[in-house]
Amino acid sequence: MTGFGMKNADLAAVKFLASMFEANYPECLGMIWVHNAPWIFNAVWKIIKGWLDPVVASKIRFTKGEKELGQYIDSKYIPKALGGSDTYKNEYIPPSKETDDRKPKDEEFGKLVEERDELVAKFMQSTINWIQAKDAQESAFYLKERDGIQNTLSSNYKKIDPYIRTRGRKEKSPYTSMDATY
Repeated sequence: MTGFGMKNADLAAVKFLASMFEANYPECLGMIWVHNAPWIFNAVWKIIKGWLDPVVASKIRFTKGEKELGQYIDSKYIPKALGGSDTYKNEYIPPSKETDDRKPKDEEFGKLVEERDELVAKFMQSTINWIQAKDAQESAFYLKERDGIQNTLSSNYKKIDPYIRTRGRKEKSPYTSMDATY
């Protein structure tokens, strides 16, 4: 957190994220280490801590220096820049013409986009019908219809995706399944 200042503290966003995380994923949090937080962060933390469940707040630790961080994480996994011995340097490799493996836009792409536009309109109308349903039976009908359209939209996106997005490193890896990205 080196360089953190009040200009970086978007408390409304932090409050929203904290409430969403706490409501939906409290069991997923093992531990969070906030390393080298500047003194001003103590004031921000006092506000944030009040928004969190005490169990979640207890899983957040603050550390200064490699020795303190080393109490929780083995030095071999701490980057050299933070005082550890890990020499790995993550390097961003921007896409280039050689690595841009998007499919060229063809007639099929045009059909898929047209189909998607129609599906989105149907999905919106089905959602409106579902919201305005007069009874439980009608509501169940439109919800089922909406879910079917949603599944078709997902399938449509999987077909459009190779035209609009370059594969990332993880997708090109033999250890990652394409299905895991959807």
